[in-house]
Amino acid sequence: TPVLAYLKTREMSKYNFLLESVEGTASMARYSFIGSSPEKVFSNKGLQLNEILNGHPDEKSVSVFEYLRKEITRYKQTRLDELPDFTGGVVGFLGYENISLVERVIKFNSQPFNSPDSIFGIYKTILAFDHFKHQIILISNADLTEDKDIEASYNRAKNEIKKLKERLRQPVEHLSGFKLSQEVTHDFNADEFYKQVEAGKLNIVEGDIFQIVLSKRFSAKYKGDLFNVYRALRIINPSPYMYYLEFGNEMKIAGTSPEDLLKVKNRKATVLPIAGTRRRGNNYEEDQHLEENLVNDPKELAEHTMLLDLGRNDLGRVCEYGTIKV
Repeated sequence: TPVLAYLKTREMSKYNFLLESVEGTASMARYSFIGSSPEKVFSNKGLQLNEILNGHPDEKSVSVFEYLRKEITRYKQTRLDELPDFTGGVVGFLGYENISLVERVIKFNSQPFNSPDSIFGIYKTILAFDHFKHQIILISNADLTEDKDIEASYNRAKNEIKKLKERLRQPVEHLSGFKLSQEVTHDFNADEFYKQVEAGKLNIVEGDIFQIVLSKRFSAKYKGDLFNVYRALRIINPSPYMYYLEFGNEMKIAGTSPEDLLKVKNRKATVLPIAGTRRRGNNYEEDQHLEENLVNDPKELAEHTMLLDLGRNDLGRVCEYGTIKV
């Protein structure tokens, strides 16, 4: 299984990822991907970018978007019909704070955690699970640029696959448990939340903003392995898009989503906004009633229309004129 394979391969590096599809249609949930030992790791805090290449750190003053564009254009992968669309590349997270690098926005409040605004790894060797064909595919990219020894690059790629295959034959290391070591705390109470809602509504009326998402942080220290939280999450909330990212000692991220925010394939960008939810009913009749209530709810319909407008506007800023279809 992808979970078992990840537990084995994560021993190879402090930087790893698991992109897993647990539930969904064949087009959405066909593959799961695992990567370890990235060739390069980079992160940013504002315009300060930190790069680690082959264990050697370096600092630059550059926008993470400019750096990403430069890195992505360095690679051009061969597409083969028998391989998945993703055969290695850049995997990581991009924090919301980076919006200030491309948009004129107000200054953000200081965060209580000194976490980076983004972290990415460039993975040349990955493991792919094809859930449709019930296959495991080991993929390693050979560097065939003009100044490289092609045969040596090919042999290195073969050796990476061999190491990965040998690692998969090893037993799983002991997985420590998970336990919260303190009570869960949050950054504001219900009364403060209601006040922020009223302030947000006033900002909308005055034209300062047209949308606001009020979030609430719940925090607690823990002991053990966070991967146990991911394992529980995939049981209680299986989804087409699940992810577990390990970035050394800096950060670990576990999450699940029913949708992809943005998909780009063959220079075609797609957004699939989802708005509105209802609980599952106790039987088919109750499910039908809840579904009818959802699709006729004025508030949910207004939110969905707003998300469509936002998606259309976002695509309109980067896509060719006249090509956007809803």
